[in-house]
Amino acid sequence: MLPVSPTLKPAECLELAGAEVLLIANPTSGRGRGGRALPEVEAALRAAGAQVRVHRTQGPGEALAQGSLAARAGVALVVAIGGDGTLHEVLNGLCKTHAPPHAGLPALGLIPTGTGNDYARMLGLPARDPARTAAILAKGQVGRVDLGRIEGVGPEPEWFCNNVGLAFMAAANAAHTESRLPAALSYSLGGFISYLSYQTEPFRIEADQRSWEGTLSVGQIGIGRYCGGGVDLTPDARLDRGRFQVVLIPDRGKVRGFVEWPRIASGEKVSGTQVLTGEVIKIKGRPGFLIHADGEVRRATVGELRLTLVPAALRVVCGG
Repeated sequence: MLPVSPTLKPAECLELAGAEVLLIANPTSGRGRGGRALPEVEAALRAAGAQVRVHRTQGPGEALAQGSLAARAGVALVVAIGGDGTLHEVLNGLCKTHAPPHAGLPALGLIPTGTGNDYARMLGLPARDPARTAAILAKGQVGRVDLGRIEGVGPEPEWFCNNVGLAFMAAANAAHTESRLPAALSYSLGGFISYLSYQTEPFRIEADQRSWEGTLSVGQIGIGRYCGGGVDLTPDARLDRGRFQVVLIPDRGKVRGFVEWPRIASGEKVSGTQVLTGEVIKIKGRPGFLIHADGEVRRATVGELRLTLVPAALRVVCGG
């Protein structure tokens, strides 16, 4: 696991004394770490004077619904306790009620207890150390982050805070999601198995006034820098940069791609790599092509996606 690497600086302090705080916890996250973290987090926030409510999720969709209710109720801070899936649901629940940027959106906190914890790393939050992270939450330091909106994966837009992956990155996330392997192996071994069966696909990608077209092996659209437990595909991406970084690696054959993967995963631009930036990204491929959004696997219903960056869209608790 990579060390904490904050890329966001706090801009203001959230006054927690007397503030209403909702903890949305997935108790099964990280083989039970989510449930075990809850008492420490609740105690730290109560000690800071917050009025704390707790909701333990029991299945998919609950964190989204609770996030939406919290936004309607005017809660000051909503804390997601869990992995990437819990964070993604809470984020989309908040944005479902008040489309960012909106003054009525609660601040978002995170206690990372999942497998990858990439977003937490960029916020300067220690993974798998709920006591330290709870102490950071209690300080109430918040910064503003950009968010991305996806159109084309369902009847309503979907929001993401970190990245969208195409081609092999989507296939690898699908393999990780479906894997019953232990956490570390689900990324490495699961990704390798999916690589052996993955077939490259043709795409056309437009970023503002530039475009790329070809058969894609690896594609990543990043707000944040890391994915997959520390894979550094978009090293120039920043949570508050105001633009997506797009990294595209064309088909290079299975053997060459395998040999080059350590360099690619560390952020090196191998031969043929295309780097685009933009606030609006348009993606065209075959109908139903696979993507992941913050690790959540989706399909492009009609083969066309539009990704829009919304700058300084949300306040998040961060280290610093």
